[in-house]
Amino acid sequence: MGDPVPRRRSVFLIGYRATGKTTIGRLLSRTLGVPFHDTDALVEEALGHSIAECFERQGEAVFREREAACLEELCDALESGGPAVVSTGGGIVLRDSNVRRMRDSGLVVWLRSDPATIRRRLENDPATRSSRPALAGRTAVEEVEEVLRSREPLYRGASHAEVITDAGDSPERCARSIAKLVEESGPVADS
Repeated sequence: MGDPVPRRRSVFLIGYRATGKTTIGRLLSRTLGVPFHDTDALVEEALGHSIAECFERQGEAVFREREAACLEELCDALESGGPAVVSTGGGIVLRDSNVRRMRDSGLVVWLRSDPATIRRRLENDPATRSSRPALAGRTAVEEVEEVLRSREPLYRGASHAEVITDAGDSPERCARSIAKLVEESGPVADS
């Protein structure tokens, strides 16, 4: 029957909100020639309403359950359907089971921006107010440093690599950097 056909790894982009996961993820998927998925969009589709509405109506625990279930379903589909680029929600690293599943399924890359860049992007993003819930009882812009401080060790521990996505770093350059990481990580053989 011969050797298994090699396949490229899926790439999971993690990081705080407004670090470029969706923008860079779409560029990277085109560069690698693989599908793009956004876990936040999958969760909203499963819920039938926005993440902010879920936080308000049902609470964060319900959202985190649905997020974990969507990630699990997506990883199962990727195992049989081939690699993809996956943009994840900023808090996906809060569950060890999510981290294990992403690391088992592909290359996990932490997109990292400094707090000032994140705040500026959030202030300029009209979607922040309508679709992104505040997590620390303040506005999304006010909470950046506090939430980043608590999550940075989780992002660091979950990732295989990190890419800086500050204001001077173009999304195209970031996507090329990640594509190079994928190339260097080598193919993963099908089992």
